[in-house]
Order: sequence, then structure tokens, then C-alpha cells
Amino acid sequence: MKIIKESNKFANKLLYIFVFIGIIPLVAVWVIYLDNASSPFLNSIADRFSSLPAVTSVKKPLMTKVMDVYCKSAPFLAIMLFLCSIKLRKFKATTNRGALIRSCLLSPFFYPFFIYFFLFRNIELTTAGRPLRLMSGQDLPLLLVYISLYAIVFFLTYGMCYIPVVAYKIFKERR
Repeated sequence: MKIIKESNKFANKLLYIFVFIGIIPLVAVWVIYLDNASSPFLNSIADRFSSLPAVTSVKKPLMTKVMDVYCKSAPFLAIMLFLCSIKLRKFKATTNRGALIRSCLLSPFFYPFFIYFFLFRNIELTTAGRPLRLMSGQDLPLLLVYISLYAIVFFLTYGMCYIPVVAYKIFKERR
């Protein structure tokens, strides 16, 4: 039991490090935008990826386009973390079998809809619900929206990678 706890503690630290590293570029884009709202660097990124659908704000189109482009990289970082931590993470066989089966069956249906909705559709924040509409014109709240979007996509992808592994290990141990 103690070995499982220590191994998972290290895997969790690795998870937090990856998330922190993943969020740093969003903060860098925010700082660059605050320094120069018409930055040639940000403009070149936005122009290069202008054909991609994005979650943007009409009030801050450059910053939101670049941040959205970066948020699309969250699944790749989560998969890299999964590959780095797959041998570190240990599981207990006391998991509820019904909950495991539900998660294995329902999660693959929820994940693609979420990813499609936030990464492969055009969404305008100024026409969204009231909280997002209020946040869409200010720099710091927009940064928080994109950090949240990045983290949610990251954790969902990481969790989706682990579902088959956990199911296999738990069913294998129960035999």
C-alpha cells in the first residue's frame, strides 16, 4: 500500500509539473500582448493559423486567437505525460466495478463531443453566456478562461488515456 502511495505521489507531482509547463506559454502570450497589442510575433502566429476554428473574442481577436491555437496542443502534452507516467502510476483493485464499466463505456462518448465543441468549432465569447461575455473584453479574465480551457482539455485527455489501462489492470488482478 505504501509503495502504491509513493509511486502515485511522484506521478501526481509529474502531472502538476506538466500542467504548469503547459500553462507558461499562455502567460507568455498574455505578457507579450500586454506589452504590445499589435505584436508582429503574435500576428504571425494568428495569420499562420487563421483557417483553424477558434474560441475567440471580437474585443481581443489577436490574443484570443493565439491562445486558442496553443490550447489545441493540450491533448499532445497530456499524451506525452501519459507515456512518461504509465509505469509510475499504480492502482488498487478495490475500485467499484460498476463505476469502472460506466466510465469505460460513457467516457469515450463524452470526450469527442467536448473536444469537438471547444477545439474544432468557432465560438465567439462575446455572444456566449453572461460570465464569458463579461470576461471577453478584459485581458486577465480572458487569460483565466484560456488557462481553464487548456487545463480541462489536458486533464480530460490524460484521463481518457488511462481508462483502458485501469480497466485492463483491475480486471486482470481480479481473475
